[in-house]
Amino acid sequence: MKIKLHLISEEGLHIEGDEPPSIMDFSEALFRFEQPIHYVLDAVAVGSNGLSVSGRLSTTVRACCVRTLEWLDF
Repeated sequence: MKIKLHLISEEGLHIEGDEPPSIMDFSEALFRFEQPIHYVLDAVAVGSNGLSVSGRLSTTVRACCVRTLEWLDF
């Protein structure tokens, strides 16, 4: 995701949306990201080139149990 600093007002910028699971470049075989990543963020410009972002991300992660080899959703 790219945030253009010139779009952020003095009050900040509230951003909500979804990104495809492919943004999670995670090569570990025991975890899979198959659902979109939902985000709710608040961005505030800091100085002339800085950015402070707070918020939350949520998704479902599939993990393989190392004992039973069953896939579980978290």
